[in-house]
Amino acid sequence: MWTAIFTGVLSVFTYFLWTVAKSTDETSRASERAFLNFSQLGLGVKLIGADARWAGQEFSLNWTNSGNTPASDVVIDAGAQAWRTDLPPGYNFPENRANTLSVVGPKGVYGTIATVSNVDLMDSWSGRSRIFFWGSVVYKDIFREDPDRLSEFCIEMTHVTFATGAPPQSQTVQRVPTTPSTAAGIVAPTSDTMTAFQWQACREHNCYDQGCADYTQRVKDARGAK
Repeated sequence: MWTAIFTGVLSVFTYFLWTVAKSTDETSRASERAFLNFSQLGLGVKLIGADARWAGQEFSLNWTNSGNTPASDVVIDAGAQAWRTDLPPGYNFPENRANTLSVVGPKGVYGTIATVSNVDLMDSWSGRSRIFFWGSVVYKDIFREDPDRLSEFCIEMTHVTFATGAPPQSQTVQRVPTTPSTAAGIVAPTSDTMTAFQWQACREHNCYDQGCADYTQRVKDARGAK
C-alpha cells in the first residue's frame, strides 16, 4: 500500500515538474523568437511627373523585427487606397507583393514603399476622401517546428499637412479631417510640399498569427507565390 501511495505522489510530483519545465520552455521561446511587425509609416520622396509637375508622394512602410533571433523566408504584401468613406466591414484588403527576402535580422528594420497620387492626397487634405494603408508579412522563426508566423496591419492617414511656401518651410497649413459635405469651397495650399501627417489604426486587419481570421489564406498565398 505504501509503495502505491509513494508511486502516486511521485507521479504527481513528476507531472508538476514537467508542467513547470514546459511553461519555462514556452516562455523562453516566446522571448527569443522573431517578431516581425509593422512599426511606422514614414514620409518618402515627392514624385515629379514627365511634365515636371507634382505627381504624388512615396511613403515608407517600415517593418521591425523586435525579437532576439532572425526572421527568415519573409514575404511582405502591402496595399494603399483612397476611399470616400470608411472601409466597409469585412473588407478583404487586397494586397500587392511588396517584397520577398531571405531574412530580417534580430532588432532589424526593413522598409517597403507605397505610392499615393497627388489627387488622392489633395482630396484627403480637403476632406473629400480618406487614405488607407494595409499589409501583411509571413515569416518563419528559428524554431523550425513552429508554424508560419503572420502579422497584419491597417492604418488610416489623417491630418495631411503641406508647406505654405518656401521660404520659410516652417510655415504649414493643415486641415482636420472633415466629411465631404463640409469640404466645399476649401482653398488648396499654395505649396505641393507635404510636410507631415498622422495615422490611426483601422477597425480590422490588425492582428498576429492564428489570431488573424484569414491566417490560413494569407499563409497559403504567400507560400504559393515563392
